[in-house]
Amino acid sequence: MATINEKYLIRCLEEVEIALADEDPQKKNQLEILYRIYNTQLKLYGHTVPQQRKVAKKGFSFSKLTNEEILKVWNYVFMHSTYHETMQLSIFYYDNLLKKGADLIYAWSTFRKWATRIENWAHNDGIM
Repeated sequence: MATINEKYLIRCLEEVEIALADEDPQKKNQLEILYRIYNTQLKLYGHTVPQQRKVAKKGFSFSKLTNEEILKVWNYVFMHSTYHETMQLSIFYYDNLLKKGADLIYAWSTFRKWATRIENWAHNDGIM
């Protein structure tokens, strides 16, 4: 079991951002357009949604933690990242669980906090 402290959470955020940075963005030459489409102040890598899902599907070092520990990690990622796609992976993780029929009542209070950080339609649609 991992010790979930600030140092560990920072490493997890870095791991997610490195995984995204290592994926060649298909839309990097279209960032100006993407900023207008998403209407976001967040930084963009320029990844398509399928690229983001591909990165998420590979998993991370924290993927084998308990549900509550994973929630702490994804919450930290969502609340501290400055990248649109990094935050989106937090949403994708829980969206995938919902599609599998998971009961996410334990995460509801966290998702409500995420709503305070939403500033673009894609994150809004993902959480709603």
